Amino acid sequence: MKRLVLFVAVVGLITMAACNKDQAAVKDLSGNWLIKTVDGVDIPFDSALTVTFDKCKLSKDEWCTVTTAYKPGDSTSTAEYKVIDDGATLVQREPGAALELESTITELTNESLTLTTTLFGVTSVATFDKK
Repeated sequence: MKRLVLFVAVVGLITMAACNKDQAAVKDLSGNWLIKTVDGVDIPFDSALTVTFDKCKLSKDEWCTVTTAYKPGDSTSTAEYKVIDDGATLVQREPGAALELESTITELTNESLTLTTTLFGVTSVATFDKK
């Protein structure tokens, strides 16, 4: 019986630690990010897009809001995001959609973000700076 209680306690602690890493990544993501490069190619400011991750409290199966603005003053789109895998994966989808796009968070600091995404067999790396 003691082993069972100890096992349940350890599993609970591991689960809490994983959720805390995901939430820490959400906290670091919150704010405005300006795209700088795609696959090593600089993106000119007049063609740039800004991604704004809303600050939110993430829990399992909960989605937060992300807004993408294309070029300064142009159109915007809104999607949902969450962070999983101990803060290593960013998942995005259109609100209520079943199709999800996963990106590996290769770098996330207070000032820079690097995402690696594979879509239809093509891998792309995008870097962003926090505005």
